[in-house]
Amino acid sequence: MNKTASLTDQCTEHIKQMLLSGELTNSKGFINEKELRTRLNVSRITMRRSLSALQNDNLLISIPYRGYIPGPAVHILSSENGYKSGSCRTILWVKPPSEIHKELMHEKLTLNAAKEEAKKQDLNLSVCQLTPKELIPYIEKNRHTIFGIALDWLDNSIAESVRLTGLPVTLVEGSYDNISIDSVIQANEKGTEAAINKLWEAGHKRIGMVVWAIPMIQPVRRRSAFVTALLQRGIIDMGLIGSSARFGTAGGREATARIFNRPNPPTAIIICHPEMASGVIDELESRKIRPGDDINLTVWGMPDTKERWIGSKSRMKIPMDFITWSREEMGRLVIRTLEARRSDPTMPPLHIEVPISLING
Repeated sequence: MNKTASLTDQCTEHIKQMLLSGELTNSKGFINEKELRTRLNVSRITMRRSLSALQNDNLLISIPYRGYIPGPAVHILSSENGYKSGSCRTILWVKPPSEIHKELMHEKLTLNAAKEEAKKQDLNLSVCQLTPKELIPYIEKNRHTIFGIALDWLDNSIAESVRLTGLPVTLVEGSYDNISIDSVIQANEKGTEAAINKLWEAGHKRIGMVVWAIPMIQPVRRRSAFVTALLQRGIIDMGLIGSSARFGTAGGREATARIFNRPNPPTAIIICHPEMASGVIDELESRKIRPGDDINLTVWGMPDTKERWIGSKSRMKIPMDFITWSREEMGRLVIRTLEARRSDPTMPPLHIEVPISLING
């Protein structure tokens, strides 16, 4: 060690070298702060400063009430030889098991673009659809061949389990406030604000929102951005938000009914999920309200998939705006994010937003 360095720096470097050499692992349990203090003969303050620095550099991950495990930087730095030799070239694209998940068109676009981007970098992309019980053992068994993991599975417990493998992980189309993990996601707040700006400038001063009432990143952030935009415009009326715990047509109808069962209904509606749009239209038409004529509709989604969720071909002529983003760009950014993490494993968590566009449809 460098004797001119501070005691904290010396302690940090010592632990780092133990992690990289494999001397310090969690194979026999979690890395324990008290045991490290005794082993290195340093104070609690020095040790905690060192542990904090190691966490900032992604060399350690803290597991509350249990201890620490090696972080992704340990895996990347210690497996550099395998990476250079070509054995560590697989990107594992993790999706829910096929029996509980049906791939949608926009997901295919994202995945295909990711495959093309991986190929450009001489990387292999392998789709993995295992049960939660099978997933982690599979990752551990193949960890020395894995360049990084693209987690296309929005499940908090799955994300935490995959993160704790210590491998580079990027979450696809989602993020978590309580989990330190790289993510690539559409610009939910900016998209909502852009839609409201357009409607407001067109003279709509009562704008409603239909949203799925579930604590997932997209509905939560879109709803929060919607409330923020209303408050900034001097509107304090939470009754303009129609939410439903049900998804699809039934949820769209239920959420719309909640808005229109009140006085002063909106003149425009932002529909947060295209799968709920047919229910919104059903409810409006049952009330003799003509979608696109009597009320403006803005939908988060892709114009190309309109016929799939609109309910019938006769409704294809209903004018509506779309808040959309490039699924291809999302796929490319997922691969680039994993490459960036490989290049500099000490970076703080990356939260990358794919820009949105407003399209007439």
